[in-house]
Amino acid sequence: MLRAYRERKNRNPALTALLYLPSRDLVARDRVCVFHHIPKCAGTSVVNALGRWFVLKEDYRTSVDGCWCPKKRVNLQRLRNRHCLAGHFDYPGVYLRDRYPEIFTDPRYYLFTFVRDPLAAKLSLYWYEQKHNVLPTMTIAEHLLSRDNYIAQCFPCTPDQMGKTLDRYDFVGVTEHMDESFVQLAERLHRKPLPVAHLNALPNEDQDLPRGLINAFRRRNELDYRIYDYAVKRLFG
Repeated sequence: MLRAYRERKNRNPALTALLYLPSRDLVARDRVCVFHHIPKCAGTSVVNALGRWFVLKEDYRTSVDGCWCPKKRVNLQRLRNRHCLAGHFDYPGVYLRDRYPEIFTDPRYYLFTFVRDPLAAKLSLYWYEQKHNVLPTMTIAEHLLSRDNYIAQCFPCTPDQMGKTLDRYDFVGVTEHMDESFVQLAERLHRKPLPVAHLNALPNEDQDLPRGLINAFRRRNELDYRIYDYAVKRLFG
């Protein structure tokens, strides 16, 4: 017998958003929000905040007998302003550009994401994988010096495509500036600002890392730092 487990992020009751939605957005379909959840960038916290603004349509992986695979594609034509599509879209075949290419060409879709300081994101990924027994023998140094430009790979984008790729996103929040990010996002989405609870927090302190290791990480992840700096500059204008 096949055993399936569907990954879910939103912890809000299903009808929570309907109590606070602007009446127009209950039926209008001129703008549908899409949250590209880049792993280890506080996206679970973001999703749970969004669950108080929208009826979420989650498109995360499904585990079938321990093998993770994509779930059935969401029918975008059935979505309205009250909905927000959310998912990782972070590997070949399930990249957002492959799974929902119309999002990149149709202005009806309001696309946004959050990025994080690259070292903090990679440390969070290390502790997550240790917790879930993924590559358990890998040291923190080996982990930091593997899978270079992890954030860029999740879009994906190359150095020459970075500006074009990020400019298609209507909004790019920054994890280290979560409060300011949500103030701006609320204004853009015509929603009331709300506090964001920090969920799934894992240790990511870098004060004990050798300076040489940190410098090597920065050299190897130059593109991720360019993405991060671009997002911060864009956030604060």
